[in-house]
Amino acid sequence: MFRFFVSEKQENFFILDDLNLNHIKVVRIKNENFICVYKGEFYLTKLVQNSNKAEIIEKLEINNEPKNKVILALAILKTKSFEFAIQKAVEIGVSEIWPFFSKNVSQKLEGDLRKKLKRWEQICLHSAQQSFRNLIPKINLPINYSDILKNSSNFSQKLIAFEGQKNQTKIDQSQNDTIIIIGPEGGFDESEIDLAQKFDFKVVSLGKRILRSETAAIFLLSKCIND
Repeated sequence: MFRFFVSEKQENFFILDDLNLNHIKVVRIKNENFICVYKGEFYLTKLVQNSNKAEIIEKLEINNEPKNKVILALAILKTKSFEFAIQKAVEIGVSEIWPFFSKNVSQKLEGDLRKKLKRWEQICLHSAQQSFRNLIPKINLPINYSDILKNSSNFSQKLIAFEGQKNQTKIDQSQNDTIIIIGPEGGFDESEIDLAQKFDFKVVSLGKRILRSETAAIFLLSKCIND
């Protein structure tokens, strides 16, 4: 069943924006019921013909959000890899994504960063719809690695992946809020790991093999999210 995130409600109707109306036209919804997600709640609806409204049939008791909050701080990667990581992180259950620049980030973000952000937000939206999320995870404008560390003080569990770490670190899914940091294709250097440890980050190993950054993000998120 198709589902759409909506932001406006009038009495027993949701107002469908142009993006949703275009999608409805493309998939040829006419008399079929579909789901609208409004403020994290699911509603069974039907299209009011020749209008921009969806009539509410009933509220559905559905909660597909994880029990805990997990933030993914992800270094800027090559475009396809970064967008793939965003998509899969949303599907797995990430709460928020913080892109960042670090020493070994080779990808240059050309053009208007606001346009880049808008595209990333669309990926989050489509992935949230596809995976039946109650909420659309927020993605922020890129910041520097040092700012990621400074902004992490309130998290109960702080993890950073590093291929140089050999010992296994226990990951606690019961923590209410976790931040994980995944580095760029070139990895982190020792000074960046040392700095993270000064901010109380635990260094975690992802196993014997070296993973791509996007794979590492998926792997570590799956270990941290508590469904």
